[in-house]
Amino acid sequence: MSANQKLTMLRTLRYAFIGLMILGAVLMVKNLSAYFGITGNGPFIHGWVTMVTEQDPVGTPHPDSNTNATLYHTSHHKLVTIEFADMGLLFKEKYLAYIVFHIAAWVLGWIILYQMYRILSNLEQGLVFQEANVRRIRIIALSVVGIPLLLFISSWILAGITYTFHGHQYVTDMPDLHRERVVIGALVALVIFALGEIFRTGIRLKEDHDIVP
Repeated sequence: MSANQKLTMLRTLRYAFIGLMILGAVLMVKNLSAYFGITGNGPFIHGWVTMVTEQDPVGTPHPDSNTNATLYHTSHHKLVTIEFADMGLLFKEKYLAYIVFHIAAWVLGWIILYQMYRILSNLEQGLVFQEANVRRIRIIALSVVGIPLLLFISSWILAGITYTFHGHQYVTDMPDLHRERVVIGALVALVIFALGEIFRTGIRLKEDHDIVP
């Protein structure tokens, strides 16, 4: 690949991340304005919860009459929406906390896009082994693990809120997917952080090479 082709690729990626940053900002503002009823539908919050019945699960035999296989429904995944009659109710601590943690995850996602844009800008200028790039890679790593953690907390808050709406007939819990995302996010963050250390080692080697006469 020629130097011009490499620059064209970097420039294309940089423009792509600019577009993603704009799209992410628009979606974030749209979600935030929707929560506070600015779009005209009234204030609300919504999200996914897992509902577990406190009654004994009912078994469903396999349709081919095989008695060796029985299906049990112990819980179900639901998208819940809580609408408020007036804006004042939305500013209660638990409702506002859910919105803050949920939107904070969007902010971290936007930060990742911005840091990638800055890294690509440096690469386009030939600034590869720079401390600024290492710092940005570390910010990306922290943001990658921060997003699932924030969504985990917001889901935990929503599970507590919805539990009171069903007269304790159902036990509400966070979807298992959020727990898995925290683990996966931590693993991905470690990989990204390791890449940052590789860049930092490259900087030191370059500095040592420049010092040697």
